[in-house]
Amino acid sequence: RRFQRYKRNSTERSTSFRPSSYAKSIDTMTISYSDKFLSLLLRWKGSLWKAIWKHLLLFIFLYYCINIAYRFFMSPAQQEIFLRYILIFDDFTKYIPLTFLLGFYVAMIVRRWWACCQLISWPDHLLFNISALIRGSDPETRIIRRTIARYAILTSVLAWRSISLRVLKRYPTDEHLVHSGLMTREELTMFKNIHVKVDPHQKWFVPVNWIQTMMVRCFEKGTLTHTNELRVLLDALEKFRNGFFQLFIYDWIAIPLVYTQVSTISVYGYFAFALIGRQYPSVNQFREPVDVYFPVFTILQFLFYVGWLKVGEDLMFPFGADDEDFEFNYILDRNLEVSFLIVDDLHNQVPPVYVESLKEEVELLHTKGSASLSTHPQRQHLRKYKMKEGDKKIYFEHKVHPMTSSALSDTHSCSYSDIEQAILTTNHEKVEGIRRNQRDEERGELKGRTLASATAGGGRTALPRHSISAQRAAATGLANHKPS
Repeated sequence: RRFQRYKRNSTERSTSFRPSSYAKSIDTMTISYSDKFLSLLLRWKGSLWKAIWKHLLLFIFLYYCINIAYRFFMSPAQQEIFLRYILIFDDFTKYIPLTFLLGFYVAMIVRRWWACCQLISWPDHLLFNISALIRGSDPETRIIRRTIARYAILTSVLAWRSISLRVLKRYPTDEHLVHSGLMTREELTMFKNIHVKVDPHQKWFVPVNWIQTMMVRCFEKGTLTHTNELRVLLDALEKFRNGFFQLFIYDWIAIPLVYTQVSTISVYGYFAFALIGRQYPSVNQFREPVDVYFPVFTILQFLFYVGWLKVGEDLMFPFGADDEDFEFNYILDRNLEVSFLIVDDLHNQVPPVYVESLKEEVELLHTKGSASLSTHPQRQHLRKYKMKEGDKKIYFEHKVHPMTSSALSDTHSCSYSDIEQAILTTNHEKVEGIRRNQRDEERGELKGRTLASATAGGGRTALPRHSISAQRAAATGLANHKPS
């Protein structure tokens, strides 16, 4: 009955609590762009103009205030003195390593911003394992899978609510979680009875513990048949939990304040000196006055450097409600829909497969639009390289090959037939040397035994036949040996 009541009210609960910002979520999401170059320059949302227009108007206003005072309220003598200060302040701007400081600062912040983006926890991996290992279409098993999916979304809300302004405005209290169907009254009572004093993010990990307990009980009951299955689910749950914890670390430990202050002071100090140093009439390289009424290059510098600094300021805290901040509300809506599809609607679902499909060929077709596009397939960069016939011969050296004859003692290149001939020649010389040694030994033994028998009284002793035959067999076998 509880399952039927939950299923009947799930649609009403998911649609009953919709904040006013939900209808505008598409317009307030992280800005994505894909358009022509000129159209991109004229866009306002998430653009350079929106980031720095106030600072640019203030700079132009101060610039022309000084310029009007110089032109209309100073005497010629005062203008001459002021011109000297213009040259001095213009030189001061050259001593500020603005590009060096901003380059390292913004590069560090962009790497940190992308690392935070990679740590956003998606429940897909966890729930795919849940659907694969906790199988069954009976009401009890379906409730287990759907409850685990709901707890995963509840964990996301509780964790992101403590770091994201968007999620905090959407779910400011625990009662909003009950109204949206993410938590029941019984669960809310248990949740409130848990007290956390040290962790600033409070009780975000409680639903993770509930999921873990449900997995262990499924193993004890026999729904999970092996400890490896439980291990797979626990590993997926740990990966899901670790993403939230790493985001808390990034939210806690920010870029050192000293680095931020140095970069900010260098940018605004540079343009403070430029207010006077870039006044006109100034002088060119020949010390001649050049009167320009609008500082074009200075305005371009302001767009580049201040816009660069604003990029770092906007990406330093990506959990707010700016154009380039993470759209956690959209992620929650997407995860809720996909989670229940994985664990319920798509569970144990597969199209029928027939034997006739073995004869069906798969062909990747093109439309006229895709066929007209240019293709650049992968190619081997050495496909056109050709070696000379002389370079294909093996490089042969006497010191490297131990079986080289004296005729090949000098370093030169040879073919396979030359190597084989050299090895055969070496073997033949070794065989002849062994045979000569055997004949000399036989003659020496016969001569010695003849003298011994004559000394002993004329007796005659024969040489053992087995030693002579063994030596001859060894010599014959070495002679018949051919190189592989």
